[in-house]
Amino acid sequence: MLADGTKVSKAATLLALDESGNEASVTLFAPLYAKKGAISGLLWINAANRTITTDIVDDWYLLWNNPGKRGEDGFSQLLHVRGGFYGKGINLDPTYWFGADVTGTAWFIPAGDAYQWIAQPDGVAVTGSGTRLTIAKSQKPKKITDKETREMWYDYDEANPCNATISFAARTGIFKGKYALYCDYEDANGKLVHKAVSVPYFGIMTPIREAAFADAPIGMGYSLIPESDPSLKALKLKRSRPVWLK
Repeated sequence: MLADGTKVSKAATLLALDESGNEASVTLFAPLYAKKGAISGLLWINAANRTITTDIVDDWYLLWNNPGKRGEDGFSQLLHVRGGFYGKGINLDPTYWFGADVTGTAWFIPAGDAYQWIAQPDGVAVTGSGTRLTIAKSQKPKKITDKETREMWYDYDEANPCNATISFAARTGIFKGKYALYCDYEDANGKLVHKAVSVPYFGIMTPIREAAFADAPIGMGYSLIPESDPSLKALKLKRSRPVWLK
């Protein structure tokens, strides 16, 4: 599943080359977006350590191209491949940390001013037990009013301010859930406005991976955040941002 939610399923021929040892290559090409875009490249599969990579030493990548429906929503990306192996019967650690990058997705109000999200998802504790991953239930933001000054604000849960949830499939290593992004600001009349957006995310745990990516989080994935810039509202865009379990 690509980071914009597009699913890809392909069959390919495994090419075992002379002097390639435990490695064999697969040519990847998949037409996408009504065949106007594609993902393509050469993947190397190592049967001994169960990893999938490109020739990163020689700066080989995958090319992911989407021309977009209107042009403004198109992109072309070169991708590293951190393909690893999950394996059944993984021993979960007692604690992981969930995080998400929401850079460049500030809340835009009609006046054009940009406000950053409150309580961004970073360092939320995830408990591993048996074959389950869980996040402690969060308290929703509570509106507070100072009786003397009449000043108002929202108080957020300290342990899980983004109200993150998680579910985990022990058979596949796939984890998914939702988190919330909040924005508090005063409108033109000085009234406190509280905005909330629910953001779905999806990822997979790969504890076995190429040595070059050994320091990467054990679980990686993406979330899709609705574009809030009024000038782009008609495009109904969603910005893809990485999520992780460390």
